[in-house]
Amino acid sequence: MCGLFGFIKLGVSALGPEDIAKGCAALNVLAHRGPDHVGHTVEGNVFLGHRRLSILDPSPAGHQPLVTSDGGVALTANGEIYNFRELRAELGSTQWRSGSDSEVALRGYAQLGIERLAERMDGMYALVFHDRRRNEVILLRDRAGIKPLYFGRLGHYFLWASELKALQAFLPPNDLVLDATALYDFLVHRYVPAPKSIYRGIAKLGQAGLLTVSTLSGATFERRYWTLPASETPISLQDAKERLRSLLSDSVKAQLVSDVPLGVFLSGGVDSSIVLALTSRFLDRAQTFAIGFEEAEYDERPFARTVAARFGADHRERLARSEDIDDPLKFLEQRYDEPFADTSALPTYRLSRFAREYVTVALSGDGGDELFGGYHRYDRFFWLHRLQGPLSGLKGTLRLPIKRPPHSLLQRIGNTLARFGQFDACALYSAVNANPLPHELARYREQLGIARDYDPFWNFRAHMRSDLPTRKALQYVDFHTWLPDCMLTKVDRASMAASLEVRVPFLSRGVIEFAFSLPEELIYLKGRRKGLLKAAFSHDLPASTLARPKKGFGAPTSHWRPAGDGPQTLQELIACRRYPEHLSAVRASTAAE
Repeated sequence: MCGLFGFIKLGVSALGPEDIAKGCAALNVLAHRGPDHVGHTVEGNVFLGHRRLSILDPSPAGHQPLVTSDGGVALTANGEIYNFRELRAELGSTQWRSGSDSEVALRGYAQLGIERLAERMDGMYALVFHDRRRNEVILLRDRAGIKPLYFGRLGHYFLWASELKALQAFLPPNDLVLDATALYDFLVHRYVPAPKSIYRGIAKLGQAGLLTVSTLSGATFERRYWTLPASETPISLQDAKERLRSLLSDSVKAQLVSDVPLGVFLSGGVDSSIVLALTSRFLDRAQTFAIGFEEAEYDERPFARTVAARFGADHRERLARSEDIDDPLKFLEQRYDEPFADTSALPTYRLSRFAREYVTVALSGDGGDELFGGYHRYDRFFWLHRLQGPLSGLKGTLRLPIKRPPHSLLQRIGNTLARFGQFDACALYSAVNANPLPHELARYREQLGIARDYDPFWNFRAHMRSDLPTRKALQYVDFHTWLPDCMLTKVDRASMAASLEVRVPFLSRGVIEFAFSLPEELIYLKGRRKGLLKAAFSHDLPASTLARPKKGFGAPTSHWRPAGDGPQTLQELIACRRYPEHLSAVRASTAAE
């Protein structure tokens, strides 16, 4: 787990001392991502920088950038390649200089080329190759979008970085111009959807993204090296359970490879409990970490305690208090660089900081809900969409007001009816996610100058497949939107702020592809969310864990909102505070209401 920053200066043959100094300063902004070593190379007009968090082969042999023996290719890598041992054996008896997975990626590129290497690798990674012979820089991202990579061309520079803050440190402030449509998207979704960033000209490399850049002209060629297959493959229930257990076991085993201490995030929910159950097969005594809150409705420690005892884990827990972080909104601004409104970012950071006192790597259960149907919203959409069928003739007539937040049962009923009036599938799914309804977005559009025909659900629409069963279609949408842009972004920034690597066994390639090959009736076995997943591990987990209702990793937020009138949603509060010059009218109109 590391931090990447680099750039190409177009129109010159070599970088000057000022550019190199600026590059080093920007790289050091990412010190939290890689506190163990800093390194960079300069070759011609290319600066390649790396901050290292040492996980595999912590010796100097693993320091980066790595360069092939002939000097032709250099690499900086963030993340882990889980099948690096198999790849290393396939590459032959080349004399290796380190035990790191990053060297395997470098040698793999030199021997196989980027397309074959990308096809063979499984892991969480953002890689940057500088092929000096071909005058190219190549950016590569993992299939699920676990590890981040921003890029863009501004002025004479083509740049990339693990976090926006490095680009903010390198570029003059006037070069970074707010993208009003990205801010509008944030107000809709609570995050900025990829490939956008909050700035014009800066993008996020997508899932399975492969981008080639000419160091001579700056010309780019972007493509995906993998597309998620989602056609259903017939399979018996028994075979599905056995296959799922085997794939998850293999994934956990591969992700336990580490030269530094390792543990497990444990909430006591199904996903993290499965990760611990499988970890316990390979480790004599796993270390587990949980945090809780004084407010009983948010406290999951008793559930985690039960599971930890079941598997004999060395369990630690800590109480998190509201006052631990003085200004939660400021924390989100500093750690996420662009607007982000997932309240679970704070407990994730607290948990990461706590675990980092004992380990450098933690396994988590992220991805289980998206792959195996764990969210309540899938069922809510399923039934609302089905009920809408006989009422399709009323399309456009149900324009009920919505109250945020609802303060009475009548208001909650009214909110449900207002969502029910969204007959477009993408608008309905957004409404089921408690996002603003189209008529609520009007004032945002007017204030930000957004065209009336702008589609606020473009990110959903790009992945909504009518050929899939209803709930599986939503999982497909979430895999490409919510998962990388919100959930994995949240965990990456929060954990790396504590210099902790978090691995996600549910998101290995084999598990992902198997999950989306399953018929919907198996995923939702007996009509239950995570029906198959629970059935596959019914003999491993405590009955109380299997029966426990789904609970998000939330935190008390009543103290976040200042007293008095003002913005009604968290994303509105964040946007008005951060961009008052753009949203002053929204702030004023909200207060007036």
